Amino acid sequence: AGAITGSSAEAVTLNSGTTGGATVAVGTIGASNQIHTVNITGTDGVTLNGDITTDNTASASVDIAGPVTLGADITIDTDATDHGGSITFASTATINGGQSLTMISGAGDIALQGVIGNSTALTGLSVNATNGDDGDIEITDIGDGDPAAGVAGTVAIGNANTASLTLDGTRYNTNGTTTYEAVAGSGSIKITGDNVSITTADDDLTFDAGNIVLSTAGTTTISTGTGAGNLQIDGTIDGTNNQAENLTITTGSGSATLDGTIGGTTPLTTISINAAQAGAINLVGIGDTDTVGTTGGGTATVGHTTTTTLTLDGSFYSTDGLQLYTAKAGQNIDITGTSAAFTTTNDNVTFATAGVDLNNNGTTTINTGTGTGAVSFAAAIETNGGNDDILTITSGTGTVTFTGAIGATQELGGLNVNASSGNGEIVFTSTIGDTNAPQSGVIGTTNIGNTSTTKVNLDAALYSFDGTTTFEATSGETFEISAATTIETAG
Repeated sequence: AGAITGSSAEAVTLNSGTTGGATVAVGTIGASNQIHTVNITGTDGVTLNGDITTDNTASASVDIAGPVTLGADITIDTDATDHGGSITFASTATINGGQSLTMISGAGDIALQGVIGNSTALTGLSVNATNGDDGDIEITDIGDGDPAAGVAGTVAIGNANTASLTLDGTRYNTNGTTTYEAVAGSGSIKITGDNVSITTADDDLTFDAGNIVLSTAGTTTISTGTGAGNLQIDGTIDGTNNQAENLTITTGSGSATLDGTIGGTTPLTTISINAAQAGAINLVGIGDTDTVGTTGGGTATVGHTTTTTLTLDGSFYSTDGLQLYTAKAGQNIDITGTSAAFTTTNDNVTFATAGVDLNNNGTTTINTGTGTGAVSFAAAIETNGGNDDILTITSGTGTVTFTGAIGATQELGGLNVNASSGNGEIVFTSTIGDTNAPQSGVIGTTNIGNTSTTKVNLDAALYSFDGTTTFEATSGETFEISAATTIETAG
């Protein structure tokens, strides 16, 4: 068919039937804004060669079934002055063709139930990308899962007013800057498939505004590839009760910025963020005051030995499983969140390879419970100065190990290690303070151990303090000093 226009709220139905070459090819529909509904069925194919526009009356709609080929850059617009209309591509309506597709529906819902770009990638995809269009959006799949991208160009899905964005397929493979957006809060971005892969090919990927809910057991993988694509997630990420959901995030050399808490309302099972990649990480939190972010002993593995910087700028990092934070050698793990608290249920908390900077001008607390959860620092611990960064550790029966120097450049404002409970061994393999300054490593109160502590090991040459300092352990030969050591306080 060529162009189709109407004179008064017309209904257009095009059906190829099921025999012969059962296809439909159509040009522009509704250029005069007088077409109310459009229903196109092409059993063997639908070719869209022109835009589709509906009129300004309630309940307008566009429904397409059958494999779709874009013969040109296509816009489907059901957002009239006073009314929005729905747009539906049925499950048979795969969408292919080296052209762009733009859909605008206002308050109308959009459902794309066929695979987008499963044989020929689109050059761009825009779905209610302009603020104000608040209709729900459902998208089943993008790309063919090789992963070959279903769109080679910019992808913009949803906006700040989109009420609900549901990704109910298993693959969303794009090659271009990609944004998924919905209204802030309220679990407005729903990822409902199992073992879902959302990827770009070294391009920026953004989940804008809306909170994310994972609702089916499996592993959700979010990746920007191996190159410089950055990931930005604005909202929280939660699981669903009774579903074992794992989250894996990779960004290559690009940064991963997670500005919402993971598992703060409903926990996930495991969390892995750039566990084999170099990209910088900014993580605002795992779990909350009354919710562990991982359950069933699930681990949280954040960073790699090549990670450039790891910033922990939240207040809560709570898991029912071990926590491992890693960055490249140097002072590259920054704890900046106010009163940051790291808690596990008798599981290890490890800061590996990189040194830790306490930059929150308050107290950082690490508590692994009453069991065997160990706490270890692989390199130096410093602060941002100001003498107000305090470190408090409780490890139950677990060992606490400080491998690097403490406060050699910028002193801590206080240090408490199993001061009131726990019998785990406490090991200092390097110094506290620095003889070159000279400088105390802690300015403020220091409490190391309690009457139940099995052993305190001091294996370096200097332990320098400026403030009330107490070392305590159970009776017997429980202090082990393995080198010529100076223990001093100022004044």
